[in-house]
Amino acid sequence: MTLQGKYLGPIGAMMKGAVPYNADVVALNATFLENLARMPWDGFDPSTAREKSRAKPEIYKDMAKFRTAWESFEAETVKLGVAARAKNEAGVRATFGGVAKSCGSCHDAFREKQ
Repeated sequence: MTLQGKYLGPIGAMMKGAVPYNADVVALNATFLENLARMPWDGFDPSTAREKSRAKPEIYKDMAKFRTAWESFEAETVKLGVAARAKNEAGVRATFGGVAKSCGSCHDAFREKQ
């Protein structure tokens, strides 16, 4: 999850205009993010519930809802990756919000605040 933030953050900064848009960086970061989005889910098994984590117990009480959230995130990162690799800034701008929204909704429902 930390790596997802590492690669999403710079794209977000570009979307906000905090740093200049760089299509090559966006394409690289979006591709890494797309791949990372498929990786962490095996760590969210009831057998891992006691491991140090910011995961809320709700994950293990409603795995179907959690699975829907992670599948949404995966799908949104694919859309972002396609637009980014096409060097389509308008497409990146159109799809970035879906990635951010899916991250936020999952965090709201399933992640403890620090």
